[in-house]
Amino acid sequence: MENKNRFAVCEGLLLFAFAYAAQGYTAPAVFCALIAALLSIDGTSPETLARLLPKILIFSIVQLILIHSVSLADKVPVIGIVALCNTASAAVWMDRCRKEIAGRMRVIMTGALCFCTAALIFPSDVFLPVQLTVYIILVFLPPCAGYLAGEMPEMHSQNYAGNNHSGVE
Repeated sequence: MENKNRFAVCEGLLLFAFAYAAQGYTAPAVFCALIAALLSIDGTSPETLARLLPKILIFSIVQLILIHSVSLADKVPVIGIVALCNTASAAVWMDRCRKEIAGRMRVIMTGALCFCTAALIFPSDVFLPVQLTVYIILVFLPPCAGYLAGEMPEMHSQNYAGNNHSGVE
């Protein structure tokens, strides 16, 4: 399976996980999130995982603080596990094949902007508007932040340093 197709499957599973979590289905939410994280991590070297682990932990801690600060964990108890799997998956994909998934990332970022705007304009009856906005941010922020961080010039030059594929030396 090509990386961009594998990425699409992982993102679809994570969206299912967030949807199941919002509906209160804990087991399917955890199952979908774990499968997506395992599909992302499969084939990644231990050195790469060790290098990405601090980023994943820091971003996960920030997300857990955000979840508990708006009491989202009270309404969606499994949200922390799903957010952690989303963060791990996003970190691995952004490190592995940024160029291949650039088109899909533009769609994800557009979706994030649309959903956040809709959450602020049309509040839901289930969640408070702030909780809904945080929920949407949890779904979309890890891949978007990872993608945007890689587009910064200093990060971009480090990722491709020494890869002269033009044949000119």
